[in-house]
Amino acid sequence: MHKVVLFGVIVIFGISASFALTDRSTYSQNFGERIKIDKYVDGIAVNTLEIKKDGVGGRMEIRYPQVANLKDRPVEEKINQKIREAVLDRTTNFEKKISCSASSEEYEITSSFGLQGLRAEYLSFLILFKQSSSGGERFEYFPLTLNFDLKSGEVLTLSDLFLPGTKYLKAISDLSKKVFPRADQFNQFYLTNYSIVILFTDNIMGSNSLGFKEVSLYFWDIPASLGFPYKEHLPKI
Repeated sequence: MHKVVLFGVIVIFGISASFALTDRSTYSQNFGERIKIDKYVDGIAVNTLEIKKDGVGGRMEIRYPQVANLKDRPVEEKINQKIREAVLDRTTNFEKKISCSASSEEYEITSSFGLQGLRAEYLSFLILFKQSSSGGERFEYFPLTLNFDLKSGEVLTLSDLFLPGTKYLKAISDLSKKVFPRADQFNQFYLTNYSIVILFTDNIMGSNSLGFKEVSLYFWDIPASLGFPYKEHLPKI
C-alpha cells in the first residue's frame, strides 16, 4: 500500500540583515497526543524558536524546532545544534539571493514545521519554507527534512538505512514509480512511525503551486534484502 501527498518547492532568497534568535518557549508542545509515540520516548517535547527580522528587501519570520527532555543531554544538544545550523544555512541563502536581486519587489520568508516521526530509535522533522512576493500574489515552497538517530544524535541519511552494496536507490525509485511515474530525482526523505517518505521535485508544477510530491513507502513493503532496520519493529496497520 502506498500513499501520495502533495507539497512544494521554493526559490531560496534572503534578507541582508542580522537576525536575532529568540527563545519562544511558550510554543512548547508535547506531541504525545498528536501522533502515536513509542512508550520508550514518550515525554519528549518540542519547543519553537524564531528568527524574525524586517529589513531591506523584505521580512523574515522563521520558526524551527528544538527538542527537549531527552534522557541523553549531549545527544539533545547535538540534535538541536544540527537543526539550528541547517536552518541558519537556509536563512543565509535567503540573504544572499535577495541582496543580489535586481527586483524592486519585497519578499516575505516564513516557515513552519512538523514532527513527522518519533520512536525510540529516531525522530524526523519536516521544515517547510515559503517565499512570497509583496502582496502575496506569487509564492513558492522549499522543504527541509531532518532525521536523527536518538542514540548518537547524528543525522540519518538514506545510506544509513540500508545494507552497503544493495541497490536501495533503484528499489525506492521502482516502488515510488507505482504512484508517481516521474519518480527519478530525489534527495530528501523523512521517517514517520510506519513509513519512509520520499520527496520528489515535480518541475511540471508551476508558480503558486506545491511543486514537490511525497511518496510514502511503508516499512513492510520494503524488500527484506535491503536490510532496512525498522521493518520488523511495528505491526502492519
